[in-house]
Amino acid sequence: MAGVIGPVPAGWVTVPLGEVCRIQAGLSKRAWRGSPDGTPIVMIGNIARGRIARDGLTRIAVPGDAGMDRYRLRPDDVVCARTGDLGRSACATEENTGWFVGSGCLRLRTGPEVLPRYLVYYFEHPAVKDWLRRSSTGSVIPNLNIRAVAGMPLAVPPIEEQRAMSEILGLLDEKIAVHEEIVRSTDELRGSVARLLFVGSRPPFG
Repeated sequence: MAGVIGPVPAGWVTVPLGEVCRIQAGLSKRAWRGSPDGTPIVMIGNIARGRIARDGLTRIAVPGDAGMDRYRLRPDDVVCARTGDLGRSACATEENTGWFVGSGCLRLRTGPEVLPRYLVYYFEHPAVKDWLRRSSTGSVIPNLNIRAVAGMPLAVPPIEEQRAMSEILGLLDEKIAVHEEIVRSTDELRGSVARLLFVGSRPPFG
């Protein structure tokens, strides 16, 4: 089948995404209510740089939640946005076990042919994001249905190649996270110093 990212190297195959992973829509908002002691639910805003962020998590209770397991996360599940910022995705960890997936997201559970982390990086490819936008509906806020996502062409390298690619990009992600923390800490320091300067204090530097 025609690919999304252009010609692929020898030894790779291109298949519809739905052939190599199970796709599940998130839990409808009508099915739950907010509860401070409830189970976290992953919304689009909780997806950041391939990870599920704890900041701003909503906790919910689902009345009579029997049969709701299909909306819960397991380690290595991939959560991706189905509306708004298409292509945003994250890989679940042990910490996220049992959490719910919100209605603005899809849960992808890969088969043995595809590493979850590779799939997250694939979604970040500019050509893939463009394909998702073109395949969406909605003139103001783009929205994807399961059928469109299942039909997305997925370039699948040999598993060892997927692992190597994921490790390289993961190392770069770690460097980005370190620099972002430095920027955040320095910005906080700048604010503290500014407050001191404007009351006539001179912090010792150098």
